[in-house]
Amino acid sequence: MTSDRAASDLYTLEGRLTMGHFVRSSLVLAAAVVMHASVAAQTKPNFSGEWTMVPAKSDFGPLPAPASMTRTITHDDPMLKIVLAQTGGALGDTTVETTFSTDGKPQKNTIAGNPMTTVGKWDGTSIVLNSTLSQQGTEITIEDRYSLSDAGKTLTV
Repeated sequence: MTSDRAASDLYTLEGRLTMGHFVRSSLVLAAAVVMHASVAAQTKPNFSGEWTMVPAKSDFGPLPAPASMTRTITHDDPMLKIVLAQTGGALGDTTVETTFSTDGKPQKNTIAGNPMTTVGKWDGTSIVLNSTLSQQGTEITIEDRYSLSDAGKTLTV
């Protein structure tokens, strides 16, 4: 039962309860909402680990796929550090180190000599990173969504 359903049930019963019952029910509802929020906060996954690209399950659109790619993530919420190392592909052999925050505070990084500002936030159990990269006078917007599946064994970006 979600907190919205519990609140709906309480409002349906409110007219038939005495004030004492209503106060106790309100306290129970408040405790249920706090417990629901606590459980929701605990279910945010930790993305730490070394993640290796599976080429057969990866899509780089019109760009050539790298021969290999590894993302090493250190996640100590709200801090998220990502070291991306790849060979081949559109960027060639490269390693990029970036640091983000999941609390909505803008973070600045430099990518191939170009400034990038990113705002990160949780969206349920996913982390969404919205970035603006300034390259040769052009602003490029990027959205990356990090999510885990397969009991935390698969990272999808």
